[in-house]
Amino acid sequence: MTVEECREIFMRQVASIAAYWARVPGRTDLEKCNGVAFSILSMLDGSNVDIPAFDLIPSPHGSDEEFHRDEGENWWPRAPDEVRETLPIINDTMLHEMWHRY
Repeated sequence: MTVEECREIFMRQVASIAAYWARVPGRTDLEKCNGVAFSILSMLDGSNVDIPAFDLIPSPHGSDEEFHRDEGENWWPRAPDEVRETLPIINDTMLHEMWHRY
């Protein structure tokens, strides 16, 4: 499968989750939002038969470590480039910018 095909399947699955929870009767808005969050996290964990689990890695800006160190704060670690290069489906795309298509 191409990266684009994988991304399309991933995004369609997220859209399907949102559509499902929008139709669940007898639940409060908060319960529906929790259902969407739980379902997406389950999907990422590999609990969905349609797609595999996903590894998520932090991708902070290159200057974050120095800035936070200077401020005496903790910072998110940056994964090595060789790891980042193997995870193109999510990490090289702004998925929220694609959401309007679904």
